[in-house]
Amino acid sequence: MIIKTALKLSLKLSGIILLLIYHSAALAQPPLSGDKIEGFISTLPKLEELGEKYDIEDDQEDLDSQASPDGAFSPFTSSLRTLKGHKAYNDFMAIIREAGFSSAEEWAMVGDRVMRAFISTEIKGQHSSSRAEMEEAIKDVQNNPHISTEQKQAIINNLHQSMAMMSAASNAPAEDVKAIQPYLGKLKSLSKETQ
Repeated sequence: MIIKTALKLSLKLSGIILLLIYHSAALAQPPLSGDKIEGFISTLPKLEELGEKYDIEDDQEDLDSQASPDGAFSPFTSSLRTLKGHKAYNDFMAIIREAGFSSAEEWAMVGDRVMRAFISTEIKGQHSSSRAEMEEAIKDVQNNPHISTEQKQAIINNLHQSMAMMSAASNAPAEDVKAIQPYLGKLKSLSKETQ
């Protein structure tokens, strides 16, 4: 019993330490500037053209692969893994440098923050109802006698991944959400163009 209690306490302390590390890393990030947001937005149409030129497919990676080690939704950082070593990489670097970014990592970090802030703004108020709907869907799947155990598990795993992505994507820092407000119209327009 003492070992079990010590183990639980150790896990809680580890969680607190990781949380503190995450928040101190988040605090260390520079504020999103208008120049960086504009620079990032300006790259999107050019990168869309680059993707078409090189026939780069949007890999529909699973949601886990779009999360950074701290669990944050990081679609642009995850896309760097695919892009590095690709024949389009030099053209990609030219586009982002022209937009004022010194590295692919800087561009991806700004893009991830802009995207999280944008998604957070878009789903504000919808998150709790969507979560409740997904939890209800999980119950429906669990109680459905016409679905095999393996299928149930796969569906439930996908729903859990979706819930995790929604949580990660909707938890943008208030400063980032505020910084993107002047650019919401452009972001919405670009979002519709790529759908």
